[in-house]
Amino acid sequence: MKTHELWLTPPKPAVVWAGCDYYKRLVRLHNWRIEPKIDGWRCIIVHGDSGIQCFTRQGKPLAANVPGTVELPPDTVLDCEWTRKDGNIYVFDVPILRGIRMSVQYLDRRARLKEFIPSMGVMRVIEQIQGRHSALKDALDRGYEGIVFKEERSMYPTGKTTKDWIKCKG
Repeated sequence: MKTHELWLTPPKPAVVWAGCDYYKRLVRLHNWRIEPKIDGWRCIIVHGDSGIQCFTRQGKPLAANVPGTVELPPDTVLDCEWTRKDGNIYVFDVPILRGIRMSVQYLDRRARLKEFIPSMGVMRVIEQIQGRHSALKDALDRGYEGIVFKEERSMYPTGKTTKDWIKCKG
């Protein structure tokens, strides 16, 4: 099934649940991964029949020219944050890859991203934070907005709030 058949309108991204009150409990659990919460524009990048397009969370067109997407596989949808600070696009999920809805766990989707997104350049896969107990402090010290906990077995929750992705801002 092609991207344009899956998304007659721009796709709705997953909505991160705000839950700083869970921070102390989550850092002790090992089945959660931690990513920095980047300050920027949440965007969905679609490579469909009309070329590469970028949409806001609400489905409105964001930009005509999206940097760094030349090698993006056709019929692919990326969930990203386009930063204000450096203009880079940080990709954190791939709900659709080559026309196939990625109904696999978070860690598997992340591994697939790394196959076609370079680690350097304008578009890159978002890093994971390793120091669990100091993750929030470390992220804030590095200029990030906070952190996002992601349950490693979670599926991509298209257009709805999920407690499998929990953000904590500083």
